[in-house]
Amino acid sequence: MSTAEITVTRQDIRYSTTLATLCCGSCSIPFAIPADRLDKLQTTGDWFWCPNGHQIHYSESEEQKLKKQLAASKRRADGLAKDAEGYLARITHEADQRRAAERQVTAYKGTVTRMKKRTAAGICPCCQRTFQQLARHMAGQHPGYEATS
Repeated sequence: MSTAEITVTRQDIRYSTTLATLCCGSCSIPFAIPADRLDKLQTTGDWFWCPNGHQIHYSESEEQKLKKQLAASKRRADGLAKDAEGYLARITHEADQRRAAERQVTAYKGTVTRMKKRTAAGICPCCQRTFQQLARHMAGQHPGYEATS
């Protein structure tokens, strides 16, 4: 690509621009377009045509590649942040579940201990009546029953 300066003068109009020369990749014809237009085409990646009608475009510019990489990095960072939030929420949930299970185990242990003591004292767990024979039986035959809880 080379550049040339051209000046056109017609009836009090003076126009000056710099042309950039290109060569078509399909038909190898050399042609020129304004340099500022070429810069824009290279930046945007828009399509343009050679004089023989072949479509030409520039692939991504370095700026566009970097913008895409930055956007992808931001998406990955957002995804990681969401994953971290989800991970922390799962940890908190699991800790809450563990504490609830521990409280439930403690409550069941208390219930079992209370029932053992009442049974050792001769109290029926269903009707809450005291049976002296059961109390004597538990004291005589199973003296360590209440202590094993």
